[in-house]
Amino acid sequence: MTGRHTSRRLLAASTIFSLTWAQKPYQPGYPNYDPTGELEPPTSSPSPMLFVQIEPRHSIYDSSEQYGEFIVDASLSYIHGQPWNNMTPSDVGGSATSPVGVLEFDIRLEDSELYYLPARNNGSTVKIDNLYGGLVVANNVTNYNFVDILPFGFYTSCGGYLNYSFANDSASKDYGFNAINPVCSFLDDDVFYWMDQLNLWCQHDMRGVFNTGLNTTQLIEAIPPVKDRSTLLSWYTAQEPEAWQYALNFTSIAYNILKQMDPYYPTALVLNCDNYYFGEYSVGADYIMEDAYPVGINATYSKWGTACNDTYGDCGCDDCIGELQDVGNRLDAFFDYQLWPDDTQKPLWAVLQACSGAGYWARDPTPEKTWAMVILSFNHGAKGFMSWTFPASETPESAHGAMSKVATTSPVADSLIGAKPVRVTVPGHELLDVAYRSLSGTVMVVGVANLDYADSSAAMPIPIPMGLGGISSQSWGSVDWQVANSTLSVVGLTGLNTSVVILCA
Repeated sequence: MTGRHTSRRLLAASTIFSLTWAQKPYQPGYPNYDPTGELEPPTSSPSPMLFVQIEPRHSIYDSSEQYGEFIVDASLSYIHGQPWNNMTPSDVGGSATSPVGVLEFDIRLEDSELYYLPARNNGSTVKIDNLYGGLVVANNVTNYNFVDILPFGFYTSCGGYLNYSFANDSASKDYGFNAINPVCSFLDDDVFYWMDQLNLWCQHDMRGVFNTGLNTTQLIEAIPPVKDRSTLLSWYTAQEPEAWQYALNFTSIAYNILKQMDPYYPTALVLNCDNYYFGEYSVGADYIMEDAYPVGINATYSKWGTACNDTYGDCGCDDCIGELQDVGNRLDAFFDYQLWPDDTQKPLWAVLQACSGAGYWARDPTPEKTWAMVILSFNHGAKGFMSWTFPASETPESAHGAMSKVATTSPVADSLIGAKPVRVTVPGHELLDVAYRSLSGTVMVVGVANLDYADSSAAMPIPIPMGLGGISSQSWGSVDWQVANSTLSVVGLTGLNTSVVILCA
């Protein structure tokens, strides 16, 4: 995000860390050194192991609900679990007896959290679906019944904009957005009221508590004025804490305070770096946001006159190649970083680039690049969108708005919220990014993003599961798809073409 270095230099002007970003020196004359803090993939087992996990279906339950669910995930893993032998029974249906003495085995106890809270009749309640990663909300608009939501919106300026008029607040709703993150030195009470009137959900920005280190008093005082608003979606605590090099425990301290004072909402933060103390910072969030901005950057040489690599430089997108696939790569990396230590999978959100400037980004993303980044995010598992920043120029605003109206309505929203993406490789077309999601076995939503800038006249066959024989509709795009022999295909695609197609049995 823009404006990134100034305040850090003021905080630590006398040290080398004033001239680092994610602990990488970025100006000439400063030594190159290993920033450390990188996660490395664990050693794999030579044979599969049985790995069993149990967790509540939802992050919280309240007293309005009569039933709850647990997820039991028994899978084979080469990283986690216990040795497993794939044995075939020799006497199916038979029985045998064996003397049993004292059984001795190790029991490992893990911390567990099951929140069961009093139902609310004011404000809102928001929980995470631990099976698919989406958010489930209840407020006065839903009659306090829980409904799924795919948040899609912008970080939005307060000073002179949100705080100025109801019309500016309603502009987000007019574009099709259902959530925003107000970026404010203070948030006027009128804005809260207007957002409640619009049912425009608020990711509440609390980054100010980190301005001079973590101010826990300020954090605690910031909770009561907000916690009973009917459109409060989540607490957003830290913006790029690893890049600013906050103390490693700051995000977890803030997280624990929020959970103790008000467990009705999830906590979020955004990480800017590709791989820098990911576990230590992400532990302070219920969902994790990434903000790789690849459009218009020089990925190898910075505005500061220094090279960009694993240990040096700041080119506006950490360890990026300057292509749209940086967005999908970052989401994939964040999934992997959670898998390696303990296979915990917190939901991921995408903070997409809708800006230029600051000497890093030479131009705004075009509509075609915007749509490609959104489809990429869908395909790589993003469960929410909060792009930077609104108000933007008309082009990125309209591009995001057009996609939001598709992504937040059925059947696309149903698939994004209620199913996991299955990635599909199309041989010979490495720049074709494809994933599908199945709903109840009878409906499939397929997302396609052509990341090649050039047009192609080649046939592009996409394998799909058997039993889906027809195209129901095309929610996004105008590609002449055909379905035959368990293949979705087209002959020729224009550069940066995107499509969301609905298949049926």
